Amino acid sequence: MKFKFDGNQEFQLIPIRSVVRLFEGQPKKQDLPLLMGEYGVFGNNLNITTERVFENLQQIQEENNIPFELRNDSLDFSIEMETGTGKTYTYLRTVFELNVKYGWTKFIIIVPSISIKEGVLKSYQITKDHFEELYSSVVSSCYEYDSRKPNQVKSFGRDTHINIMVMTLHSFNKETNVIKQNDLDGFEDTPISYIQKARPVVILDEPQNMESDLSKKSIAELNPLFTLRYSGTHKNYYNLLYRLSPYESYQRGLVKKIEVVSMKEKFNFNKPHIRVIEIGKDNNKNKPFYANIECFVKDRSGEVSVDIITIRQGDRLERKTKNSIYEGYRLMNIMTSTKQIEFENHQVFSQGEDNDASKKEIQKLQIEKTIRLHFDKQQEFIDRGLDIKVLSLFFIDRVDNYVNDGWIKEEFEKLFDEIKLEYEHFKMKDKSKVHNGYFSKKVNKKSGEITYKDELGNNKTDREIEKDVYNLIMRDKEKLLSFEEETCFIFSHSALKEGWDNPNVFQISTLNETVSDIKKRQEIGRGLRLSVNSDGSRVFDKKINVLSVVSNESYEEFVSRLQTEYENEFFKGEKKITPDNGNNKRPLVKLKKDVLDSKEFKELWERISTRTRYKIEFDSDELIDNCIDTINDTVEINEIVYQIDTFEITMSESSGVGANTPDSGIINTSGYTGDLPNLIEELKKETNLTTISIKKILEGLDDYLLEDFIRNPQDFIYQVSKVINNEKREFLLSGIEYEELKDENGAILYYDQSLFADLTKVPENKIVDIVSDKSVYDSIVVDSDNERDFTKHFVDNPNIKLFVKLPSKFHIPTPIGNYNPDWGYIKEEKNPMTGKLERTLYFVGETKTSQDELDLRAREWFKIKCAEHHFEHTLRAAPDAEYKVLTKTSQV
Repeated sequence: MKFKFDGNQEFQLIPIRSVVRLFEGQPKKQDLPLLMGEYGVFGNNLNITTERVFENLQQIQEENNIPFELRNDSLDFSIEMETGTGKTYTYLRTVFELNVKYGWTKFIIIVPSISIKEGVLKSYQITKDHFEELYSSVVSSCYEYDSRKPNQVKSFGRDTHINIMVMTLHSFNKETNVIKQNDLDGFEDTPISYIQKARPVVILDEPQNMESDLSKKSIAELNPLFTLRYSGTHKNYYNLLYRLSPYESYQRGLVKKIEVVSMKEKFNFNKPHIRVIEIGKDNNKNKPFYANIECFVKDRSGEVSVDIITIRQGDRLERKTKNSIYEGYRLMNIMTSTKQIEFENHQVFSQGEDNDASKKEIQKLQIEKTIRLHFDKQQEFIDRGLDIKVLSLFFIDRVDNYVNDGWIKEEFEKLFDEIKLEYEHFKMKDKSKVHNGYFSKKVNKKSGEITYKDELGNNKTDREIEKDVYNLIMRDKEKLLSFEEETCFIFSHSALKEGWDNPNVFQISTLNETVSDIKKRQEIGRGLRLSVNSDGSRVFDKKINVLSVVSNESYEEFVSRLQTEYENEFFKGEKKITPDNGNNKRPLVKLKKDVLDSKEFKELWERISTRTRYKIEFDSDELIDNCIDTINDTVEINEIVYQIDTFEITMSESSGVGANTPDSGIINTSGYTGDLPNLIEELKKETNLTTISIKKILEGLDDYLLEDFIRNPQDFIYQVSKVINNEKREFLLSGIEYEELKDENGAILYYDQSLFADLTKVPENKIVDIVSDKSVYDSIVVDSDNERDFTKHFVDNPNIKLFVKLPSKFHIPTPIGNYNPDWGYIKEEKNPMTGKLERTLYFVGETKTSQDELDLRAREWFKIKCAEHHFEHTLRAAPDAEYKVLTKTSQV
């Protein structure tokens, strides 16, 4: 196979022309004499001023719709092209254009990793004939910098033709590097001095990996004429020249469309789940070291969900999650050097890994699904007469799980042999020959000898594996795409990131952790390039070019993470810094004492400020009977299942990343197999009922429900305790009575107006300014958009004479905790019959988006019902006052 290239693709020609036009005014190649400099070096020269370069830059940015603020004063220029759109081709061709136009011959490509270096060298090799056709009179050479051949640098400086030297950053970023030694035979100075006098054009491939101060200093020591930065995921922009966004690439069909197959276990919250997301340090805290972990968190209703929380040394996970399955998980150590955390029960977790018992089962499902997708895709191409070889790429969590007969390798081969019998093309394939893995290599510092781990875990020298996995995957792209080569499934840990891709990767299976070091964009980027057929021609059929990502997370999580990465990486706006007002005593919300002392406010406050207490009477036997009946009639325990969703990613500049409605499937499991929790004790914790009451309820349940407890104990506890708590609330409401709270002399107690004071510690983005005397504050602190709407309505409505957002310490006691209503307000109304103002109404209002019990959390609904009982008692002698829940401003 020989790759074929189209030299007329406008999305590649525009960034090439943009770089060349930066230097308009520079004398043409034929107008410049060939001058030898010191040490016999023929160097590049810039004969125009930097002012002229930046004038050209402004014009190019205007034409390419680039914001002017993405500029700085250095001769560094960024070009952003989505992964898979030919970034390497673009900058290699730019080298030839700069030579033809301006005569520059010295170019250095700096890469952050071996995989990218190999990719660059391979790209030059496969494009060389193409460039020779386009630039027939131009002689060029491209080679890897080798510290064992220092004379190579001397030749780089003295040669008069195009020299492209590819260097890894670590080969010249230390004083001990050979390139900086000044006592080498045959050198007038250090080898790097030949580069410095050559004034090379420096090209940075994936510059976001070279942003440290040491990296910047080392690159500057090369004395570049100017620097070009090429990436699909820039960390910082330096005079951005051109941008081909992922959205535009996707819409124009320049990359594959993405189909995601997500696999998640559902309804299994029976064992502790801990995934370490991040380990970090916050210098503003007494305990600066923290860990963000994903775990099972219970809300106040007892429902369990996957959430991310922050824990510090000494924290008890059972308390933080309100979940008893984490008993014994007290955080003892945060080890920042190894990125690990350790609990009191000696459980240790590393960043990016978890203890999810279902993880291995999901990985097996992913392997099976990937094999089937691979077979289906290849069979589709065969049936359509398309000569396209299909490749699949697995990202694994641990190298040991694949090498040395690891379980992933064994599982893959077992499933391959089972599934291949259903597909004619694969029936005779040898399971051991269709897969291989590339992992990191090791370099012996003394001998320079390179060793790799092959698929069997044996160490081989670089000579011994010349035709083995490294060359196959990293260098022999044409061979890998040939049907004569049986390898079509590739396994990697983290080595295949930026710098490596293959146009015929149609499946990517992420057996690694969702929160691994490899980002979603890096993972899917390995397969975004449009496919090629066996003669090397690009295939543009959109129906063919679909990349299937077999993921171990829900499709909502996948889309959310991908969208977040795009937002973080593209056109990042300046962060708005919100001042920390925690220690700032300047009032952000000021109290208006004249309004507080007004007659209207005192009348309102007198109506609503009565303090109360409650008492409850109900029949416990009747409660138990009701619980038994409701549980037997309504409770259905969820089976533990694996849900598989398949959906297509959608992208647009306006709405970002989305997904169509997924096709879903369910695979049942055999249920929970671990130790059963103490059912009575767990229900006591969740319901606060006595042991005797819990036993009576359990004794009255149907036998099949108790069998369901064995299959999914935590869901049983949640469902049953939810029913009991709901029944309890109904009984409590029917038997609750409020009475005024009195002092020792029998006088009724009221909330004091001192609850109102200047506010200094509130988020400024929650403040709504009030330009009227309708409130006791000059601003209102709101907790939601709904409250913001009510605030504006209170201000604008001429019938509202006064309103107050009730302070947090103004509360009503309830059996499940204190309740804080939202508003108090005064409204004047005219009699619709007479048109005369007849009375002033006093209200206490609770603003919710819904009054429906089903739309409110049970605890919240219960507290509102208790508040109704409270105000029914305290306002019984005030016919001009009323408590109600408001859902929209028109109800005020």
